[in-house]
Amino acid sequence: MIDEDNYDFSFSGLKSAFINTVHHADQIGETLDKNDLAASFQASVVDVLMSKTLRVLKQYPVKQLVLAGALRPIAAYVNVFNAIYQRRFQTPNSFWRH
Repeated sequence: MIDEDNYDFSFSGLKSAFINTVHHADQIGETLDKNDLAASFQASVVDVLMSKTLRVLKQYPVKQLVLAGALRPIAAYVNVFNAIYQRRFQTPNSFWRH
C-alpha cells in the first residue's frame, strides 16, 4: 500500500492481514496483546496516510488539508504532521474547545 504509485487510501488488505493474524493466533492457541495489535494497526494506517498525503502535497499546490474520521487516529496523524513541519496543526477536538 505505502509503495503503490497511487493515492488510494483503501485499507482492505491491511484489515484482512490483521484478521488473518488474529484468527491464526486463535487456531494455534497463541494469546495476542490487544493493545499492541491496536497500536500496530493504527501506526500502519498513519504511515500509509502520511506517505501518500506528503506525495499529494508535493505534487499539487494544496492550500488547505482537511482530515476527517475517527478522532484518535486523526490525532495520531496530526501529531506526525506537527513533528514533520514543526508547527502546530489542530486536531478536531481543538475546534470544539472554544
